[in-house]
Amino acid sequence: MPDFSFEELIIKTIPAPVGGTLRVDWSGKSSAREPSKLLAPFFADVAKQAAASEASLEMHFEAIDHFNSSTITALIQLIQVLR
Repeated sequence: MPDFSFEELIIKTIPAPVGGTLRVDWSGKSSAREPSKLLAPFFADVAKQAAASEASLEMHFEAIDHFNSSTITALIQLIQVLR
């Protein structure tokens, strides 16, 4: 699965073995006005990858410098879709 980058935001994925954990590492800054338009296709790919390998999804934000409320909204939408 390819990583995601836009402006100062970088999201790297670490593939999971079957039944393992798909790790998603965020770094940099997310200050796009409408990040959901950019992140939704990436999140869809992440969700498909996790489902295909029967993996759980684990996101890490330790290296993120900043993300705006619009990015939080995009994350909440992802959580709602994954339920």
